[in-house]
Parts: sequence; C-alpha cells; structure tokens
Amino acid sequence: MMKTHVLVSFLILAACAAPAMAENREGAVTLTPFYGMLAFSHQARHLDTDFTAGLRGGYNFTRNISTELLFAYTETVYDPAVIYATVYRYGADMVYNFRPEHPLVPFVAAGLGGITEDYAKERHDQTHLYLGYGFGLKYSLTDWLALRSDFHHSFVLDGLTSNFELSAGLHFQFGSN
Repeated sequence: MMKTHVLVSFLILAACAAPAMAENREGAVTLTPFYGMLAFSHQARHLDTDFTAGLRGGYNFTRNISTELLFAYTETVYDPAVIYATVYRYGADMVYNFRPEHPLVPFVAAGLGGITEDYAKERHDQTHLYLGYGFGLKYSLTDWLALRSDFHHSFVLDGLTSNFELSAGLHFQFGSN
C-alpha cells in the first residue's frame, strides 16, 4: 500500500513539472532503452510471444523529423519441437513527431530492417528483411528525459509474415538547440 502511494505521488509531481521543461530539440541525439513484448505471426513461424529488450539511438534533424537505429534481443521457443531460439532485430526508422513543443509528443515511424532467428539446434538459422511502421507517445519529465511507449508492426518480406512489438522505455535526449 505504501509503495502505491509513493508511486502515485511521484507520478503527480512528474506530471506537474513536465510542461515547463518539455521540448523535442533540433540537433539532439537520443537514446531509448526499452522493454516489452514481441509477438510473431504463428502461421508459418511457430515462435512464441515473449519479452524483448533493446536500444534505439536517434538524431533529431528538426523538432519534427528524426531518425533512429534499433537493436533488440528476444529469447523465445520454436514450437512444437521446443527448440530455443534467440531473435535479433536491427534496423533504421524515420520518425515524425507531432506537437514537439508540448510535454506529450505523439509520433509515427516507418523503416527497414532485418530479423535474425538463431536456433539452438535442429533448425538452420534464418535472416529476413522487413518493412515496418509504428506509432507511440513520448511524455517529457524533464528537458532531457521522457517516458516512451511504442507499437510497431513489421512485415517480413520473404515469408509474408508479421511481427508485433509493444514496448515502453526511457527516452534520453542530449545536446543541441
């Protein structure tokens, strides 16, 4: 019960402080460590939905337009054979930030990347090209720190399957303006 009160108090204080400090800055470099869920379309892939973690690094060309590089890691299981697999995702996105001068910044992203499935045994490792898009929100806590949530959908080109990522992280912004 005490933890709940402390958390609620912290969130209220952060929400009150944010409007005075928020801004998406032109020329800034960004880093976003994230954690979430990665779901695979089960029609052809047979990979279980599992936790994912990764890092996005970016650069703000303007307050509205930025680019990001992605690296993510997921440990999962290939069914029905119960073969452990590690999935690596990497790619680049262009991002458009709406209302960058406000504390709550919605955004859309689109890009290209690769996904590598590294199997422990009995299956050949696979690498696929994907096209992806997504959207999300950044909520500024200070001029250099924001909470970030993302939803991304990736179309794997050579297998016509999909991946879905839902994640949250801390968005750090360094430099410029």
